[in-house]
Amino acid sequence: MKKELKTLSILIVGILLYGCSSDSPGAPVEMAKTKVKIVSWDINSIPLKKSNGLLWDVINGPDVISGIVAKGNTLVTFSTTINNVTLSSLPIKNTISSPYQVPSFSDIIDVFVLDDDKNDIPSTENEPIGLVSFTMNDYITGSNKYPSTVYKADSNGTMITLHLVWE
Repeated sequence: MKKELKTLSILIVGILLYGCSSDSPGAPVEMAKTKVKIVSWDINSIPLKKSNGLLWDVINGPDVISGIVAKGNTLVTFSTTINNVTLSSLPIKNTISSPYQVPSFSDIIDVFVLDDDKNDIPSTENEPIGLVSFTMNDYITGSNKYPSTVYKADSNGTMITLHLVWE
């Protein structure tokens, strides 16, 4: 009986010490990502009227231009103007010729959407339609960390998708 108890004790200690070794096969450990690049963005929805109820342009939908600003003042990229946007024009897909590497996960990345009025008669200043802010820190933890797409909307209904590559 002593011999069997000793053997059982050695077996239990062996399992405790070596049974959960990091060399054991199992679920792969995901390495922390250190870089993220924005490769494109989509405008999924915008308000088709101003907050005062008027249309963006007198006759047609807004002439939409959008872009990405980093750290509050650095223009990363901007789109060409899409004239007379309606619901059927959405989503508007924009690509970046050279993907933008976000310098720090804590940086705020703003995606702006404007009504481009420079070619209207009379010509006026571009009007802001929406501004959606992203921080990559929001996407590096939890069960869905390092997603390839992230969606976010501002309070007036402008919804943006960022397409990302994590490294």
